[in-house]
Amino acid sequence: MQISFRVPGKPTPKARPRLGRGGRVFTPKSTLDHELRVKVACSQAIPKGWPVDAEYEIICLFNYKNRRNLADVDNLVKLVCDALNPKRYRKKLVEKPTVWEDDVQVSRISAGRFVTGDDESTIVTIRVLGS
Repeated sequence: MQISFRVPGKPTPKARPRLGRGGRVFTPKSTLDHELRVKVACSQAIPKGWPVDAEYEIICLFNYKNRRNLADVDNLVKLVCDALNPKRYRKKLVEKPTVWEDDVQVSRISAGRFVTGDDESTIVTIRVLGS
């Protein structure tokens, strides 16, 4: 069983948390915005009965228009995986899992960054392993 989806727009790497006023730590807006786009695209691709308690393989293709401002592939994959984790608050689940319960269930990763000259997007395929 597998799903595939496309996230339009320039691939965005996972940015490090920042220290704000009063010593509060926050995630940059660009990261949050792209995580939301990934989550929305994925939610439209998930069929009923998708198992959230399996092991998975994830394949990510990151397409850029040109070579300027290319991001590290590992940080691009990190954003996709984190976007698909259900949200937690103080270690308690506050959002129902849609793809998996935690990205620790991903046991295989394949990823590539490509300069296509025209289309900027992220293409993700997630396969259930074993079952």
